[in-house]
Amino acid sequence: MIIWVASYPRSGNTFLRILLNRFFEQKTYSKYNDEIDIGKDSSFSETVGHLKYEGDWAAFYKSSALADDNIFIKTHDKPEDDSKAIFIVRDGRSAAVSYWKYLRSHSKLEVDLSDVISGTVSFGTWSSHYRAWDPTKRPNTLLIRYESFVANPIKEIERIGEFIGKKPRAGQVPEFETLKEKYPNFFRVGNDRENMDEISDVETEWMMMQFGPSLKALGYVENDEYDESVVRKEVDKYQQKSLKVKREVAALSDNIITSRLEGRLQNLKLDIDNELGTIRDKLNGIGPDLAVKLDKYSEALNGSQQKKLLEELRVDLDDNIERILASSEATSSQIVKFEERANKQTVKTTRELIKAIEAFVDKKFARIEKPLHKKLDVVSGLSSAMQSALKDSQNKQKAQLTKSQNAAQK
Repeated sequence: MIIWVASYPRSGNTFLRILLNRFFEQKTYSKYNDEIDIGKDSSFSETVGHLKYEGDWAAFYKSSALADDNIFIKTHDKPEDDSKAIFIVRDGRSAAVSYWKYLRSHSKLEVDLSDVISGTVSFGTWSSHYRAWDPTKRPNTLLIRYESFVANPIKEIERIGEFIGKKPRAGQVPEFETLKEKYPNFFRVGNDRENMDEISDVETEWMMMQFGPSLKALGYVENDEYDESVVRKEVDKYQQKSLKVKREVAALSDNIITSRLEGRLQNLKLDIDNELGTIRDKLNGIGPDLAVKLDKYSEALNGSQQKKLLEELRVDLDDNIERILASSEATSSQIVKFEERANKQTVKTTRELIKAIEAFVDKKFARIEKPLHKKLDVVSGLSSAMQSALKDSQNKQKAQLTKSQNAAQK
């Protein structure tokens, strides 16, 4: 049969499981298999006494409910049946802060404390969860208060033993600081006062509106601390002010981003124009100079094969120069299109366009520069080869002339 180990998140459930493991040698499962925290750390799992079930939850739940032995299962959900349960409750204000911190660090969710207070996160609000379990009236349910658990754990361990029909063995209760030192990503603050010190006055009032009746029923607040009508007025006032500020911030952000974007695009376009102009100048300078050199070397060298090779090279270079120039023109055209698109996009899309423009420009210049440098290397190599060939030809001519002169003198 099932014995639920139930609580709202961050209310001492894991500490309870550690004590069940240490004092009763009682291993526990989790409905969620705890794969993002306890379940992924073998040392932590061993300390908690965590067991992982195989297959899906529905099948495991059914087999556990029909089992002869007690199967202890952690849950943060509302009751699924009338099985026995150990329910641990913590002051909702402290639990909400701790749960908020946990979501931001473990689930990587961008949530605010207001999301936890209003119940837009998993498991809903603290108060709706408490009311669903109603541990003071639910049959076969042991209610443990977090603050009593921390202040006098031995007494609570004895109560647990009576409830589950097991005698606790001798052992030492682990200190919170020891657990925090060993598992700092999970154990953050064990003191309710530290958590509640992080709550603003407005958030406190909002919590009182959401949690007030349950907090009052559990004795966490005095009767005169909770006046729903006053709290509701304050919260309504806060929400109206919050909406106004959010609208003002949104408008200001749009203006700032738009002005920055215009300047960024203008500077980017100038940089691109300058780079393209430099490339055009280089290419335009190569053509005439190369033609002169090729003509000069063609005259200096003999043989139809060399002349044919030079002519092919001349055509190849002309084609590549035209292709590169066309590519640079296409780049300018594409940048204009990017700019037109940027003016029509939302702020978010515009940020993405800036990155796209930068990536496009980097890629395009890489394509332009690579063949350019390659052809310049060819020209440079050809120039050296031709100069060497010309020098050899001149030396041969001088040698032939010297030989002819010597023969004539004889």
